[in-house]
Amino acid sequence: RKDLANRYISASNTTYGLGHEGKSAEEHFKALLKSTNLVVHNQDTREFDLLDSEDFYQFEGGLAAAIEETSGQAPEIFHNDHSNPENPKIQTLRAEIAKIVRGRAANPKWIQAIMRHGNKGASEMLTTVSNLTAFARLTNAVEPHHFEALFEAYMVDKTVHDFLKANNKPALEEMTKLFKAVIENGLWQPKRNSTYHYLASMDEQDAQAL
Repeated sequence: RKDLANRYISASNTTYGLGHEGKSAEEHFKALLKSTNLVVHNQDTREFDLLDSEDFYQFEGGLAAAIEETSGQAPEIFHNDHSNPENPKIQTLRAEIAKIVRGRAANPKWIQAIMRHGNKGASEMLTTVSNLTAFARLTNAVEPHHFEALFEAYMVDKTVHDFLKANNKPALEEMTKLFKAVIENGLWQPKRNSTYHYLASMDEQDAQAL
């Protein structure tokens, strides 16, 4: 997280206006970050969610990690739903991620629907796992059971696993690497010992295929 936070700071400390067109102001930016304890992102559309796009973790997650790095304390993070201006919903990033994992990403109805898109559908599943992993690396908003839910839904479920293998094997291989990485980084400790053996067997199958 420290490395990712510093990359965010390096890429985001440029000032514009008042004669400072593209001038670096890293120390001033760090001072602002150090005095910040709250990150708020207002989303005004429900056509996509924060596990659909890299933009959310890059900016929302990157900012949170940068604040934690400079201030020494993780900020509160809110991801608010403003899709209905008459009834905005204020909620934490943790709650939003939990809602997406449960309501969309691990939902059998969504999985069945996305599988009809073949290769593209498999890519959408990979994007979800990849973006969840990024949020876990940058923030404290991802719970271990979120990885558990996606692992069970995409890797353990035989129908879905066979779909991934047949329609987009590189996506399946990348998912395997991501799940292994979050375990190795201490972001997820699977409930079942068989999970470790399962992921190891996936690597063995890939090696044999080569």
